[in-house]
Amino acid sequence: QVVICVETPEIRGPYGARCIAEHPMVAVSSSILNALFYATGHNFFHIPVTSEDILKVIGGKA
Repeated sequence: QVVICVETPEIRGPYGARCIAEHPMVAVSSSILNALFYATGHNFFHIPVTSEDILKVIGGKA
């Protein structure tokens, strides 16, 4: 899985700019979901992923 960041102007920001914190948030959640995929072999397509979600996938084994 690859994160593709597409720049679209923000109509409310000056000159179409966004807040600086918005850019890294996209890659962080994708990285965490990729780590969960490699750890469990299951793709999670929603966030937040709870401990219950992970336990369902691994069969309740800790």
